[in-house]
Amino acid sequence: MSLRIDADKFREWARLCADSLAAARVEIDALNVFPVPDSDTGTNAYLTFAAGLEAITEDPVPTKVPEVLKRYGEGLLMGAKGNSGTILSELIRGSLRVLRTKKRVEGADVVEALEAASKAAYAAVGDPQEGTILSVSAAAAKGAREAEAKGLSAEEVFDAA
Repeated sequence: MSLRIDADKFREWARLCADSLAAARVEIDALNVFPVPDSDTGTNAYLTFAAGLEAITEDPVPTKVPEVLKRYGEGLLMGAKGNSGTILSELIRGSLRVLRTKKRVEGADVVEALEAASKAAYAAVGDPQEGTILSVSAAAAKGAREAEAKGLSAEEVFDAA
């Protein structure tokens, strides 16, 4: 079964991301110890995702999916705070570059999007370190590829990732 990206549902997803990060940012800030315990990863992630949301909810509000995804990715990057915000924005932008060209999203598209996300995030870091969100993104892409090879649906491939 394939998935379809809808502009309004994507905006709803973007709002849920920002709201979830707002709720968890203090906890994430407290957990942040690598590479330095600067205690701002949760705040930077929240501010980055809030900027992406703002980009797709300000006038004029885009209605076509490719434009929504493009503006969201641009908003993330332009509003990225700190290293964590930059890496997260590149993860999302990498995946959206793939997904914004799809009318329907199949399992193979999920794999392609997550692999592009991981590659973009690694490229954004001068000295990539394992044991970070970079490792998580690579593992997600691998999990997606394994699930897709089993013939699972796009939704199941996302879940496996």
